[in-house]
Amino acid sequence: MSIIARPALRQIAKAPRGVRTVHIENKVNETMPFKTKGGGFGVKLTIVSAIGLGTPFFAAWYHGWVESSLL
Repeated sequence: MSIIARPALRQIAKAPRGVRTVHIENKVNETMPFKTKGGGFGVKLTIVSAIGLGTPFFAAWYHGWVESSLL
């Protein structure tokens, strides 16, 4: 066993069960790590969703248009 792995295994064995190194509060309406009260978040979410969901449909339309123009 390597010199680095042995202390790591000892630390894992010593660690109490059920204890995490990161604690995240799960409160109602506070699930985002940033403020969402302004209208900017909604606008950004709408734009990203439209681009993300629209790209495959635009690509399919474009490829169909290119194919029809080549015939």
